[in-house]
Amino acid sequence: MKKILLFLFAVVSALTMSAQDNLLENAGFENWTDGKPDHWTTASTAGNATLKQSSDAHSGNSAVEVTLTSSNKRLGYQETVLKAGTYTFTYWAKSADGNITSTRPGYVDVDDSNTANSQGYKYGDYVNDITDWTKVEHTFTLEADTRVALVIMMPKKSKNSTANLVIDDATLTTTDGGIGGGGSEPEPAQKMTVAEAHAAAAGTQAIVEATVVAINANSAVIGDQTGYLFCYGTNTYADNAAMAIGDAVSIEGKLAAYGGFNQLTEAKATKTGTTTVEYPEPTVMAAGDIDAWVEEPEIDFVKVRGTLNISGNYYNVNFDGATKAVGSIVYPSDELKEMLSNGSTYDITGFAMYLSAQA
Repeated sequence: MKKILLFLFAVVSALTMSAQDNLLENAGFENWTDGKPDHWTTASTAGNATLKQSSDAHSGNSAVEVTLTSSNKRLGYQETVLKAGTYTFTYWAKSADGNITSTRPGYVDVDDSNTANSQGYKYGDYVNDITDWTKVEHTFTLEADTRVALVIMMPKKSKNSTANLVIDDATLTTTDGGIGGGGSEPEPAQKMTVAEAHAAAAGTQAIVEATVVAINANSAVIGDQTGYLFCYGTNTYADNAAMAIGDAVSIEGKLAAYGGFNQLTEAKATKTGTTTVEYPEPTVMAAGDIDAWVEEPEIDFVKVRGTLNISGNYYNVNFDGATKAVGSIVYPSDELKEMLSNGSTYDITGFAMYLSAQA
C-alpha cells in the first residue's frame, strides 16, 4: 500500500480582456445552456451547424462537436463589434471518431439588423486530413470598426471530410484592436466570500480574497473561513509567476455553475501576502460514503482509498465497492505523474470539488 497526498479537483476555462489576451468568452466550451455553448450562437445565420457537447476535450471538461452533413456548416461566435486592427483567431480541432475531417476559420460582416453579408464571408486556408488535435490559425485585418461573427466552417461530406468535427480552446487576440461599441463588456465585479460566491448567480463577476490551498497543472483551489472554491485556468499571476500553496490572493473572475457548484472562471489573480495553510481533519470515505456523496454532493476535504486507472490524460480512481462513482485526479503535475503507477492502490487525501458524472 502506497500513501501520497493528492488533490482532487476539476476545471473550466479562462479569459481576460486586455491587449494580447483572449477576447472570446466561454473559449473552452465549458459552459452550456439548453444544449448550446454559451456565447457560441448567433442572431444572424452565420452559425447554422448542429452542435452537441463533447467530453473529448483538448483541455478542461468539455468541447463542442459539429455534425457533418451534405452541405457546409458553420459554428459561429456571437456577433461582436471589433475595433480596427489586426486579429489572430485560433482554435484546436480533431476528428470525433478518428476518421479524417477538415475545417476552415473565418468571419463574416453582420449588420445591425443581424443580417450576415452572404458575399462577405472571409476565410483562411482549409486545414484537411485532421484526425488528432490540430491547431488552426487565421490572421485578418479590419480597416474600420466592424460588427462581425467569427465562424468555424465544417466543410460538407467529402473525401477530405468524413467525420464530425470537435472544437476546443478558441482564442481571438490583437495588439492594436479590441472590443468596440456594442461588444460584450464584463459587469462590475462584486467583492464576496467563498460562500457568497457559491450562492451567487452564474455569470456574476466576483472578487474573492482567500488562500491558495491546492494547485494542479492548470488551476487552483482557494479557501477562506466560509469554504472552498475552484478557480479554473488560474495557477499563475499576471507576471507568469507560479502560485504556491499558502499564497494569500485576490482573484477576480466570472462565476460559472458546473457539477452542482459554482466555480470561478475567466480569472485574474493578484498575490497579497503569504500565510500558513492548516488543513482540516479529512472526512474518511468508504465505498458506501462515496455512493451517499453522489446522492448529496458537497465540497469537502476527504480521504479515500482507490486503485488508479490511467488512460491517456485521464487519471481515474476506482473505489472498491462503490457502485455510483469513480474519482478523478485532474491535470496532475509532471512531478506527480512520475510518482503514480497505473493499477496501484493509494490512500488519497484531497478536495472533492464537484460531481461530473454518475455510474
